[in-house]
Amino acid sequence: MTSSRASRAITDSAAAGRHLSTSAYTDRNELPNPPSPIRPSVVEPSLGPLDIPLEQEFPNKELLDALQDALQEPLDVPASEIPPADLLDIAGDQDKSVNEDARIHPSIRKVFSFRRPDESQIRNLYDLVYMALPVVPNIYSKGKLEDTRQPGPADFSIKDQDCLKDVMFRPDLLTPIQAPVAARLRDIPIDWSHKHHREFAMRILPWFTAFDNPKRIYSEGDTEDWVFKVLIRPAMAIMHAVRINGIPEEDDSSYPFFSSSHGILRCKPDGVVVNAGAHPCEDIALCVEVKTDAVLGADPNPMGELAEIPKHPNASYKFNWPHTPESAKGLKESSAILTQIWTQVVKWDAPFGILSSLDLTYFYVRKGTILYISQGYKSTQNALFLAVCWLLRATQTMTLPRLILPKPDRSWWKEGIRKSIRIGILSMCFLAVYVKTFRLIVE
Repeated sequence: MTSSRASRAITDSAAAGRHLSTSAYTDRNELPNPPSPIRPSVVEPSLGPLDIPLEQEFPNKELLDALQDALQEPLDVPASEIPPADLLDIAGDQDKSVNEDARIHPSIRKVFSFRRPDESQIRNLYDLVYMALPVVPNIYSKGKLEDTRQPGPADFSIKDQDCLKDVMFRPDLLTPIQAPVAARLRDIPIDWSHKHHREFAMRILPWFTAFDNPKRIYSEGDTEDWVFKVLIRPAMAIMHAVRINGIPEEDDSSYPFFSSSHGILRCKPDGVVVNAGAHPCEDIALCVEVKTDAVLGADPNPMGELAEIPKHPNASYKFNWPHTPESAKGLKESSAILTQIWTQVVKWDAPFGILSSLDLTYFYVRKGTILYISQGYKSTQNALFLAVCWLLRATQTMTLPRLILPKPDRSWWKEGIRKSIRIGILSMCFLAVYVKTFRLIVE
């Protein structure tokens, strides 16, 4: 057991702080009054070359430049009309004036807390999906469900030309498509006096979709229930609303649809989005892989070793593919997860994917032998809105700007990385170990 897991296993207070109780969602409902709202949080991607930290105030000109970059087009707005910095404070309670301003990029808009929604604050589909998600309940016993799948025959059968070679961490992967999606969702109003609108909203709002889910996690299947019901299916419903440009009343389109996956390919994602067709000629848009929060969470987070390389914005991490059971022995969790999701998108010929424990969600896309993966988004951030963005892009429901998928920059690779045949991802952690070992040898 790793030190972080040991700490997790023995620290009751930390677990209690993260999970409100053994049955977090049940306890919320049993309280006579709604609990204190979870402090809203926002995504913190780079908004462009300025890369302004979100903690500092946004001067007017810098905000304008950042918005222009994010929207990839000039804004015909005088600097004097940009909201003052104090309106952009990301802490504190909801500020209606901020959320109503269409010039505020989605990446800096505040999410609504996970609680019973205030209908007066929800005027359109954009408001409807800008909600924090619930916290997944506790696992039934500490130290359980901490293992992830190790590579198997399906992974070893990947052809050399299809093996993963570069992993590119792109914190701003979804930035180009957020503003157009927000604009489209804002154009579809919610009328709370309309029966069908209210019914549709109940399918989306996390406060309601969290009902009747498992109150304790006994297996990964319980986490799947949470992820599918609270994140994926609501995002699918929004995608269908965008396709018909309105709130569906009787419409229940056959495609695209979300379902489990068959095992014929010897590779079973937890879920797939089918664009069209039937077996064996399905058009698969996206794969979904679910992990428990004991595997993928705030602590531990094996994907946390992915980070931007200073002075190398397009840096890639080298990945050596496992071809045999012997080569895969002792594989790190991060490498095992990357191997699994890569095999899925290759075998299912689906370029897009979502990796989620609900507590933490990643978005990724395949291009050739390169995997571009976003930063991780917590349940208290705008993961639901971003899932909508990703599904709209994967299903080609609306025309969106191209994702920024640069060629991998390998110039930062040291000799130890270039020559290493170690299986899995060679991250900064590997480089640190290599340098330390080299120094010991020299000394």
